[in-house]
Amino acid sequence: MAFSQNTYQLTGKVIADDLSALSNASVFVSQFSSGTYTDSLGRFKLSIKGGWNEIAFSYIGYHAEKLNLFISRDTVIEVKLKTNLELGEVSVIDRKQVLQALHDASGVITLRRENF
Repeated sequence: MAFSQNTYQLTGKVIADDLSALSNASVFVSQFSSGTYTDSLGRFKLSIKGGWNEIAFSYIGYHAEKLNLFISRDTVIEVKLKTNLELGEVSVIDRKQVLQALHDASGVITLRRENF
């Protein structure tokens, strides 16, 4: 493949679904095990080989995004990540009841003289 010998600049910006910049988002090229992080304005710059590249974008609290890009020249992209604020099941527990349950479940039997 003629493109695989050339290196190009992939630049861009990673933003949230509310259009705010995501600083320190991960930009990772899978097949070359290389990547970078975005700056404080959500921007990144990465040298990348020509041809097909799978690029993963991730940030804590957001769904990761993978793009398959065919790179044949310097390229500029913008990637929008969607929030992942799914909250699992929440349990509220009374500490006093938990301690009582632990005490009762210890297997200790107290015998008193009046029980005979």
